Amino acid sequence: DDMIGLRAYFNKNIVPMKDNLQMNAIKLNGIENLKVREIKGLITAKILRAQEMNIPISIEIPDEVSSINLNMIDLSRSIGIILDNAIEASTEIDDPIIRVAFIESENSVTFIVMNKCADDIPRIHELFQE
Repeated sequence: DDMIGLRAYFNKNIVPMKDNLQMNAIKLNGIENLKVREIKGLITAKILRAQEMNIPISIEIPDEVSSINLNMIDLSRSIGIILDNAIEASTEIDDPIIRVAFIESENSVTFIVMNKCADDIPRIHELFQE
């Protein structure tokens, strides 16, 4: 009976949710290429945490990463801390974004995290000066 109201509800509530899901799927380009279960679970949890805080996060894993030759507990702790720091820094600025990548080469896997941060953060080389 109320087709106009139903259409308005659909356009207001359902269509944006679909667009958001598609956007999140695009931002997770290649997550299926991460075959290291422990790290994939951790990355997925951090993605969800960032998204719950409305922090845009994108993941790039162009090639399959099937193993990482490090202690998984140490690696998980390190990656978790780095991502938590990126998420925390993102809550303190306007227009945040976090980008994560795993790049596999012949003998190594490079893990990259990029995020915006406040202007008053010292440059890396200044952190090591006394």
